[in-house]
Amino acid sequence: MGHSPVQNHTFSCGSCGEEMSIEVIKKPEIASMGIHCVSNCEESAEEGLIVNLHPDFPIPEDQLHVDLAFPWLGHVQDLAKRQIELGATTPQFSSFEEYRRFALGIQTPLERWAIVKKAWSLSRNGKDKLSKAELEKYNFNSTGASPELREVLFHFCRTLLNRGLFPLFTHAAELLAVCHQRAPQEFSRFKRVHGAEWFPDHLDGYFDVFSEYFRDFGEFSQTLLICQYDLPLQENATASSTAFSRIKMFYGNAFELLTGHFVVLACLNNILRGRPFDEFQSMNLKKYLTTNKANRANPFADTQPFAAFSCRLDSTLRNASHHGAIKLDQARKQISYRSGGTGAEHKMLYTKYLVLCNDHILKLAALLMLELVLAL
Repeated sequence: MGHSPVQNHTFSCGSCGEEMSIEVIKKPEIASMGIHCVSNCEESAEEGLIVNLHPDFPIPEDQLHVDLAFPWLGHVQDLAKRQIELGATTPQFSSFEEYRRFALGIQTPLERWAIVKKAWSLSRNGKDKLSKAELEKYNFNSTGASPELREVLFHFCRTLLNRGLFPLFTHAAELLAVCHQRAPQEFSRFKRVHGAEWFPDHLDGYFDVFSEYFRDFGEFSQTLLICQYDLPLQENATASSTAFSRIKMFYGNAFELLTGHFVVLACLNNILRGRPFDEFQSMNLKKYLTTNKANRANPFADTQPFAAFSCRLDSTLRNASHHGAIKLDQARKQISYRSGGTGAEHKMLYTKYLVLCNDHILKLAALLMLELVLAL
């Protein structure tokens, strides 16, 4: 039934091409739903163009307007196969009612984020007592002890990565132990600098980009599962919702934060190579911090667990985003963009753009987990 009880969908009118928006109100307790018209549309008894909508999966283009089509079933089968490959097990229930109670007790990503955001915001403003009270609402599945904000942040990011991308964090975290074993004093020096000088500012950046992402989660969720389980995006995949005007800056913002925080991986890589954390092969840390962010992954390009954080970077798309040189075509299926507003034109499926945005938020989740461990 999707991630949220209310799902926003933006798509074009079949006759005039004008943008329309609706809300789908899901009612899982009675296996039903309702529709609320938001903009440029109204309820009618007349037969119109069929538009298949799904909050969690893209729709094959040739089935977007087909009646009685259920393309999501194919996605669910692919997802189930991938989960089995990853060793996932399915809970056993004695009745449908038992399953219904279990399902209704699961907090969705948006429900979790609402708790995390409020607690995080209260903590940032020094209201720790109120923050702790809010964290009590988070379904932490712990021993009953009151969870700390850092524990909840770590768990929240873990649920975002899901089973499919959790190794992105674990493989990088293994290198933390290697750093400690090889150069304990230098590793401790780096931890002190990171915790005192970098981590507070980094947390502010994570808060802002996660807030931006979850503001339009219903748009991004259309390809989130595909990214979490590293499934291929079909060539004819079409997004049923295309609220591009709301998210066209997101890739660039996530790109800036991710590449800016590469300094953590770069310094850890220096320790792995037997150098002080602030000394690179051909420059010092001060010089490194003046380099183009698109090149900040270069020092750890040969260290695979760290290099995994830098794949799928598109500096041309980032530049276009920040120069207002990116747009969605009239058919609402493809974006075009130019680097700096004047470079060569590039084109990309809107669904691929959503994949890249999800890719960056998941990498940021893994990197935040790594920084939380460093800050212990």
